[in-house]
Amino acid sequence: MSRLLYGLLFTAASTLMTVLAAAPPATGKSITLVGHLVCAKCTLNEDTGCRHALIVEEGTKEIIYYVEDRGGREQYHRKICDSGNKEKVKVTGQLVEKKDKKLLLNPKVEFVK
Repeated sequence: MSRLLYGLLFTAASTLMTVLAAAPPATGKSITLVGHLVCAKCTLNEDTGCRHALIVEEGTKEIIYYVEDRGGREQYHRKICDSGNKEKVKVTGQLVEKKDKKLLLNPKVEFVK
């Protein structure tokens, strides 16, 4: 009897995990922002691994958007990480807020001259 109960419980848990894994990710509205791209680890000292952050000036405030891309593996990363530069870019992506941080999902980064 207990084997049957454990079997049913395992099947239910497996089914629930499959359903949750297949759920679409949370997406926000698509926006385009212009600002300065920096390395969140090296420039902002906010992360343990290299990732990108977009600093946008709105009035007198600077708003930080975290760019959810491949981080240090992006071809443009060396431009900003090694030298600590701020490169002016235009980023188009889907804005999502998570844990009081603004994230840009599926970003398209274009350098502005």
